[in-house]
This record gives sequence, C-alpha cells and structure tokens, in this order.
Amino acid sequence: MAEKKTKKRRKVKKEKPTKEPTKEPTKEPTKEPTK
Repeated sequence: MAEKKTKKRRKVKKEKPTKEPTKEPTKEPTKEPTK
C-alpha cells in the first residue's frame, strides 16, 4: 500500500512539472525566432 501511494505520487509530480516547463519555454522561444 505504501509503495503504490509513492509510485502514484511520483508519477503525478514528474508529469506536472515536466509538461508545464516544456510547453512554456518551447512555445515562447519557438514563436519569437520563427516570426
């Protein structure tokens, strides 16, 4: 039970901070030099 709670919490924390900083810096620097 303790292992399942730790694995689920680690996956949610890794996916949230990975998708946010990935889409922000990727779309901002990509649109500026592209235009």
